[in-house]
Amino acid sequence: MKVSCIIASYNRPKWVRQAIKSIADQTHKDHQLVVIDESDVFDINEAVKEFALPDVAVRHFKVTPKQRAYQNRLSINLNIGLALATGDLVCFLADDDYMYPTWFESAVKFFTENPKISAGYGKLVYSNTDHMEFTETPAPVNLRFFPGSLDDPFNKLDHNQGIHRRIDPPLRWPEHPDLIGGPDAYYYREVSKKHRFHAIEAWAAVKRVHKKNLQLSIDQYKQGSLGGPRE
Repeated sequence: MKVSCIIASYNRPKWVRQAIKSIADQTHKDHQLVVIDESDVFDINEAVKEFALPDVAVRHFKVTPKQRAYQNRLSINLNIGLALATGDLVCFLADDDYMYPTWFESAVKFFTENPKISAGYGKLVYSNTDHMEFTETPAPVNLRFFPGSLDDPFNKLDHNQGIHRRIDPPLRWPEHPDLIGGPDAYYYREVSKKHRFHAIEAWAAVKRVHKKNLQLSIDQYKQGSLGGPRE
């Protein structure tokens, strides 16, 4: 079972390398990395080449800060990524976050053993460290997980921890600019209308808490002044 992971990248040369490394380090090796990049402070192609991944698709776009003021670039890029995904399973990863090395293996095992289930989520841990750090004993306040299953994943699942069977044709992330702060909530809700999300008792991803994350940069984004290094 092949896993496609889609990363939307913008001006995080160190952290996106950690995100890519977390895919290269997966114990389940049948995977595809899709990177949709808008960086202007480094070359994403050179960063991806460092890891010699067997199956990778990279697209780079030049976007001005002024364009960002009226476009939801995160959703636009993830929708481009969905069109390129070829895996049996599809997941997403932010360019400032990273995945546990056994996540794909655990997810593939879960979906193989549960052929009637099409969507799931793993455990997500919050961290404020600059380096890659994995823990399986986080403080409760740093753990995001809902045992069982979810009637509605809206504002519950982070987009780093969800995974689902590839949907053909793909459902689309909402591209309205007013939803730039949390389009994953709407996307996962749309998926859940046909595919209930089930808990996978496994460690999925680490989400960084820092001053330049998207939610704390909304005003700059909407003013068209978001630019430069973002880590």
